[in-house]
Amino acid sequence: MILLNVLDELRVRDQQDIFFEPVDPNEVPDYLTIIKEPMDISTMRDKVNAYQYSSIDDLEKDFNLMINNCLSYNLKDTVFYKAAVRLREHGGIIIRHARRQIESIGFDSLGFHLQKRRFVVQELTDDQILEDSKSRFTNLLRIHGLRYPLINTGLTPVRFTR
Repeated sequence: MILLNVLDELRVRDQQDIFFEPVDPNEVPDYLTIIKEPMDISTMRDKVNAYQYSSIDDLEKDFNLMINNCLSYNLKDTVFYKAAVRLREHGGIIIRHARRQIESIGFDSLGFHLQKRRFVVQELTDDQILEDSKSRFTNLLRIHGLRYPLINTGLTPVRFTR
């Protein structure tokens, strides 16, 4: 799944494992009083695996929440704040790349065809298949400057149309 790949790439960019797991309230007692909706990469992975994201936009919202939580809680001169700024930059690139990939292949982030690119199986008669095959074969020969007779293989192809 593309969303899991995005999370894997984010995890690689989180070199100090700051964003990998939820903030431990025993280590940071006031965190949950300041941050009302915590988020981290492992929680996002759990949501992907539970099919709680309907699109990459949903994952991006949680990613931005995670980054904004870190920026809100920590001071600008801390390693945590600086890591959030770096991950925000890299994560934005990773998410934009994934979005373009999703759109270019015609699948949504869950692996379903996008509406505008959905393929429909169209049944063809034998004559239509033969005519289509001859036309494609003739065009292929013309492109390569070759002349061979059309050979009937006896296979029945199925045409996918948009």
